[in-house]
Amino acid sequence: MNLPQHTLITDIKTRWNYTFYMLQRLLEQSRAVQIMTQESNMGRAPTIIYPNEWRLASDMLTVLCPFEEVTRALSKHSASISEVIPLLHGLCSIIRSLHVGGLAAGEESEDESDQFMAGDDDQDATVGLGQDVAAESREKLGTAARRLAANLSKELEWRFQPIFANSTFLLATLLDPRYKASCFPDNIDVEALKRTLLHRMELCNPVATPARNTEETPDTSSTSVLSFLQKKKLAIPMRTHLPSGDVEAYLADGDISLTDDPVKYWSGKLQCWPNLTRFALQHLSCPPTSVQSERVFSTAGNVVSPQHANLDPSHVEQLVFIKVNADLKNSIGLFDP
Repeated sequence: MNLPQHTLITDIKTRWNYTFYMLQRLLEQSRAVQIMTQESNMGRAPTIIYPNEWRLASDMLTVLCPFEEVTRALSKHSASISEVIPLLHGLCSIIRSLHVGGLAAGEESEDESDQFMAGDDDQDATVGLGQDVAAESREKLGTAARRLAANLSKELEWRFQPIFANSTFLLATLLDPRYKASCFPDNIDVEALKRTLLHRMELCNPVATPARNTEETPDTSSTSVLSFLQKKKLAIPMRTHLPSGDVEAYLADGDISLTDDPVKYWSGKLQCWPNLTRFALQHLSCPPTSVQSERVFSTAGNVVSPQHANLDPSHVEQLVFIKVNADLKNSIGLFDP
């Protein structure tokens, strides 16, 4: 069939993204699967996937794709808590637009009053922006997919709403030069957040080591969260009325791309704004999930095996350190004599 020679992927109940990958691979191999199910019945009724089921699988992929994108972004080795609020805001806006924007004429939204993290005055603008991002996919979604999007939108609301009120996450986002104040939900009080930043800087004298970051190529699909954030960033002007010279200068400074390294930006500002730089690097170095820690434990499990059960504990630590940091070797000469 001239299709990629890929095996089908089995769903794993404990990992939601394998449902996405299973459907994705199934649709990739759909022509081969349809022919095999017709030819391999062996005297029994064939297991046929009907056209409406293929359509449903395609719709499910459209709804789940932004979730997979955010999961992958926040699981990177270089991910920071500064990315959590912008990515969640983009995810919520896109999923809401797939549901609210996809309703038939005259059909009322089940959760019209539950506009997640959006003020009443800016609700139409926020939904409208999300509609632009997902307009093409929205028009093709069936009723089941819109219902799924509505349920997921409600789940996002009660699961993640506390994060949008967490000052640590908010400050980290403000101090990320990729976002600053342009990618917050509309009901976030940016002026109050600036005052909190100045107060925190007065109370502590942080010392931090820059975390390494890598460039990522943004997805340009119609339901891409990065595409949504780029549009929102361009649509909202930067607010620079601040009571502090360093913070005001930082927010008035030129933007960097969403794929640039924020740590590299702050490393170049250490002489210019030393206190603000140290405070920013302290926040940007915080990982958003436990994924990286779990990867270290998995690496240790591969090092200490039945064939290597008598390793000295100090050697285990050294081998795990080398394995986890191997990608840094060429960039900073970590293992040079």
